[in-house]
Amino acid sequence: MSKCVVRRPLAATAVAILSTDGGVDDARLSDALAANGVAVVCVPSDADFALGMQVADTEFGPLLPRMVAASGSSVPQAQRAARRAGLSSAVLLNAPLGRSVGHRSMETMVFVDRAMLSTRVWGRLASRLGNASYRVVDASFEAPLRSWLANPQAVVRDPLGSTTAVAALIAAVTLVAAPLLPMAASASAAAPAPAHAAQVDPFANGVRVGTHQIKGERALGARPAPSKDDSGDGKKVSPKAIQGDGSVSATATGSKKFISANHLKWFVNTNITFATTSSATGAMSEASFTQSIPVTTSAGGTVAAKPNDAFDGYNSLFVDVAGTTLAKTANTYNQNGAATDDPNCVNEQVIFPIKSMQGLDVSRMVYVPADGDFARWMNTFTNPTDTAITVGVGTGNNVGSDNNTIITGSSNADTTADLTDTWIGTMQNYSGTTSGDVRLAHVIQGPGAPVTPSAVHFVPGDDNPYWAWDITVQPGETVSLMNFAVGEPSKAAANAGAGELAALTPSGDGTVPGLRCLTDAQVGSIRNFAVPDVSVASLSVNEAAGPAMLTFSRTSSGAAATVTFSLTAGSATLGDDYSNPSPLTATFAAGATTAQVAIPIVNDTVVEGDETVAVAITGVSGYGQVSASGANAVLTIVSDDVAPTTMPPLTMPPDALLPTTGGSSTPLGWIAALFAAFGAAMIGATRRRTTD
Repeated sequence: MSKCVVRRPLAATAVAILSTDGGVDDARLSDALAANGVAVVCVPSDADFALGMQVADTEFGPLLPRMVAASGSSVPQAQRAARRAGLSSAVLLNAPLGRSVGHRSMETMVFVDRAMLSTRVWGRLASRLGNASYRVVDASFEAPLRSWLANPQAVVRDPLGSTTAVAALIAAVTLVAAPLLPMAASASAAAPAPAHAAQVDPFANGVRVGTHQIKGERALGARPAPSKDDSGDGKKVSPKAIQGDGSVSATATGSKKFISANHLKWFVNTNITFATTSSATGAMSEASFTQSIPVTTSAGGTVAAKPNDAFDGYNSLFVDVAGTTLAKTANTYNQNGAATDDPNCVNEQVIFPIKSMQGLDVSRMVYVPADGDFARWMNTFTNPTDTAITVGVGTGNNVGSDNNTIITGSSNADTTADLTDTWIGTMQNYSGTTSGDVRLAHVIQGPGAPVTPSAVHFVPGDDNPYWAWDITVQPGETVSLMNFAVGEPSKAAANAGAGELAALTPSGDGTVPGLRCLTDAQVGSIRNFAVPDVSVASLSVNEAAGPAMLTFSRTSSGAAATVTFSLTAGSATLGDDYSNPSPLTATFAAGATTAQVAIPIVNDTVVEGDETVAVAITGVSGYGQVSASGANAVLTIVSDDVAPTTMPPLTMPPDALLPTTGGSSTPLGWIAALFAAFGAAMIGATRRRTTD
């Protein structure tokens, strides 16, 4: 039975599974790792790698991060086993000629002895292709290993030194002859190069290497990859991608990494110099789980595993003439520089540079929320010209499940994709009762969207689906198309998440997860989702009736939204006739289609006419956008103050005055006499009733 030796430092910070054949380089690796606080579990190279994982779990528990370590001929097998086990870090020493190092899903450090010229040359090239760090070392490499362990995400590569034409020729011959001389690697390891050649860098001046020399394992005479995991070791590269250090930047094969709340790690292409569709800017190169989780089986149960290998170039954007449905390399959004972090959503969203395509200014944003299970692509098209432009836009995809791709569901509750589907679910079919790939769902549009796809292609057995739109962008207009990918360990969870994203379902806090980290203007530019319009209604109110209740409406219910608005005095006067509420906002509750806010009205006593205040919506955050036609209204304040009535002065004729002496025959005198007689009669009657 195979044995496993354990080295335990005083305070272990990680555990390395060292695949070893007992050689000197394996001992050097073990010493360097242990000196840096990394526990080492040594597994014979002919033993099952799972044995080392089992010992690591038993000896150190599940919390310490795991990595793989290997040297020499053990490197290829150890890398493959580590990827199958879901490990994401590797430390390698003196990898053999003609074998790839690194992988897009692994953070890899490659150490090469300075004296091994041919191994150094190959390691430098292979590390670039595998997105691995590369360091030239002497006997000890504890210090450079310590630096890498502190920041394994940073890809660093040492130069090889000075150059001579002779050394360059030696390097080229070594690479070309590798498949013809199987013993070249061992001979190089056994016999150090002459001291004068050890300091020579054959690539310092940008030596070109033919593409027939750099095409992955198969072109170098290694065995053909028998499985999908093995095929990842080789990569075809265009001629202009391999031109020596002077032609390819250190971040030529870089990626931006995000981790979702469900422990799914996403790798987004950035600053890719290759012209292939799968290497398009903003495309997803890989997604894999970082830790073991319950994964569904075909029998209805779960097993503990780390699903991986989602995507091999997903969501590559193309822009072409109207009617185009397939991604074309010549018209792909790529080779346009590195992404920048969104300052408002750091570590969750990256923004890619503008590229002119078919007369439009095209840009992309990719968003992976730390509290979610999805990635979002926001593709934006602005027309800088004075003429309308119609184009075909869409995505080319490789979902990574090869000819075992199956459709797990759709918004139309079937397994046949069509133009009306808002989402489609896929996965790699089960092998037996399990599947090691991530379960995926692809959100293409929302229900009732103003712009619908011109093509949607999903076919079982084909891992290259695509979808496309024909759009017209008016002069000065900006149009955006948004889509999502969901990654989960079960197809039910992936499909449910896709349904919520397609419907722009609000979360518990009332916000829409699919619209976070977007400005009001960006939300308003989306055409393949029906974001409701928000408008405001005009009204009149009597100044004595109390505050004016300003009403905002949106065309459909959904998540909460906040409206900001302005009040501008027309004929009314701020302070004298009305006051501004604080703040100038109105809030739609989740599910509501109306929102109100009270505008204080001053009930003055000034006699005046009706007065007006202009109302304008200035922005909407959350589930809604400013209506193009209903963003302005008028508040009319009706005055209730009336000017007092002025009576004309009373004038009387001279003869209406009472006489000052004697009787009078004037009308006024007769009236006075009549009232006197009536009063006397009343007094007399009162006395008689009292006497009786």
